Amino acid sequence: MNTATAINDADDLLNLQSVTKAYRLETKQFLAVKDIDLDIKPGEFVCLLGPSGCGKSTLLRIIAGLNAATSGTVSYHGQPLKGVNPYTTIVFQTFALYPWLTVQENVEIALKARGVAAAARTERALKLIDTVGLDGFESAYPRELSGGMRQKVGFARAMAVEPELLCLDEPFSALDVLSAEALRGELMELWLKKKIPTKAILMVTHNIEEAVLMADRIVIMGKDPGHIISEIPVTLHHPRQRKDTAFQSLVDKVYAAVAGQSKPKDEALGTQPGQPGATRALPNSQLAALAGLLEKLVEEGGRVDLYRISGALVLELDDLLPIVETGDLLGFITLQEGDLLLTPLGRAYANATILARKAIIAGRVLRLPVIAWIYETIRHDDNRRVARDYFRDRLQADFGDKTEEQLDIAINWGRHAELFAYDHDTGELYLESHDGKMTEESIVLTELYEAWPVLSIKERVEGFELLQQDHAEDFFLQLSAPDKAQLVLALRPAERKLWMRLLASDEAMNVIQEAPKEQREGLLSLLDDKTRREVKGLLDYAEEQARGLMHQRYARLRPDMTVDEAISFLRRDARDRAQDIYYAYVTDSEERLSGIVTFRDLLITPGDRTVADVMRTDVITAAEDVDLEGLRQLFVRYNLQMIPVLDSQKRIMRVVTKGDLTSQNIEGMR
Repeated sequence: MNTATAINDADDLLNLQSVTKAYRLETKQFLAVKDIDLDIKPGEFVCLLGPSGCGKSTLLRIIAGLNAATSGTVSYHGQPLKGVNPYTTIVFQTFALYPWLTVQENVEIALKARGVAAAARTERALKLIDTVGLDGFESAYPRELSGGMRQKVGFARAMAVEPELLCLDEPFSALDVLSAEALRGELMELWLKKKIPTKAILMVTHNIEEAVLMADRIVIMGKDPGHIISEIPVTLHHPRQRKDTAFQSLVDKVYAAVAGQSKPKDEALGTQPGQPGATRALPNSQLAALAGLLEKLVEEGGRVDLYRISGALVLELDDLLPIVETGDLLGFITLQEGDLLLTPLGRAYANATILARKAIIAGRVLRLPVIAWIYETIRHDDNRRVARDYFRDRLQADFGDKTEEQLDIAINWGRHAELFAYDHDTGELYLESHDGKMTEESIVLTELYEAWPVLSIKERVEGFELLQQDHAEDFFLQLSAPDKAQLVLALRPAERKLWMRLLASDEAMNVIQEAPKEQREGLLSLLDDKTRREVKGLLDYAEEQARGLMHQRYARLRPDMTVDEAISFLRRDARDRAQDIYYAYVTDSEERLSGIVTFRDLLITPGDRTVADVMRTDVITAAEDVDLEGLRQLFVRYNLQMIPVLDSQKRIMRVVTKGDLTSQNIEGMR
């Protein structure tokens, strides 16, 4: 067996220079990792962190000597590594135990392979089993152990050969949350208290918090091909606390580095299969999950920290990043310094109806070269049906062993957008829309959503008039109130009524308020009778509120208001008022009390009647000089909750409730 030369702790234990790993399929070369420079010193706990497919596990196998690098140099103790590295062991994410061997036998097998004598094997195995906390389970079989216990056996077996470099390939990912947390703590105790002879640990993970919790240095990798983006030192003292500000700040910094920034459009999209340039792989995510992310972003105001939203959505890095990448690729979000920013198109999509969402998605995914190529290939076929195998064979040169996965993603996205469908019986893809009209309209709709913020009013009208009626209605309804007002007023007068009558009363009021004052009456007149009356009630409420005429204790109506106006007025009042009010006082233009009306009476009365037709005039009131006893008698006699106190002109001076019946309160109201 080769022996390592003694080294100083300041020297590198492991050094990689310009390491590249390539695979060849026919005439196409695929790069797993490219130009990797990495060093690990004794005493370091280093984490390799990055999204799925960035080559983390490939790099770990090269370091262990299980895979050979295509080019570059791997040095251990300053000497080029040839073959399997005898000073390194790997703990895999799957437990990789022999099910027919006991715990002790699984640990001893690594020593047996090294030629260690039976007695020495047994002694070392028992000691390690005790070290990892499995004393008493030596004779148990893997099937009798929990996931955490099986992984402890994996750790014991790896440490049995006393490796200088312990490599961990996502060792906690197959465990439940509590088992993983317990095992992390036990591993850190062994490492920090030097209970194991290991000189350095290199761990592959996709869990950012895990990396910050355990590592001294985090090496962040990107993909296509795998490469090192940056290295972040972790100087926090152990034990580390997740809720500490410094810990969370560092996690946020790592998230920002992993997620990166939005790429330029041409680089992000790539080229069609068979064309010069790189063909962009599609992120492995469901478009339904993207919709959920966009809706969450709308709730958060359009900008959110990536670290925070991953916690809110309970998503690991490998689950979240493909969704984020999809949103960025489709133009719904952008990435900026670890934050997700919702684009106007993303907001429009989140607020759109199901029909409009499908149209927007159709327009956006057709920008992606792979899907556009599939769509155009089917469209130009005589029968508009093309075998799946045809696409698989042609994608093979670009995606190699990921071809099936990429084709599945493309088919799922195309089906979601209703661009094409898949016949499982014949294994053929075919067009959903035979004349291509739906696709053209989807592109127009999507382009209008995307360009709307920068278009002139003339260009907005021209684009809007190109839309099919259903899409135009969906588009109009998701616009902001100012944009709705501007668009309606820019249309021909004969067309305005159609669009105003799509609006509910609340939205119609917002649109009318955004219009110039001289145009408001005209827009109001375009509404149907009932909606117009409801909007007038909302406008009356807004005006009284703006003028400071609202009363804290009671609602007030005018006798000439229609019932629909009054109901609309009171509903808005109930929304803004802290307490419920079930009736309103009716006053004339001089603020004199004319009567009282209940909300129930309004609801059962035709909306075009007036409040004067519904109100009761037999209102129980009190004079302004009423004393406490007089008020008590009125409340008892008529079983009322509230009594208005009037002056000599029958104007309401104040309103008294049963709760006010103390001398102190009455005096305070005078």
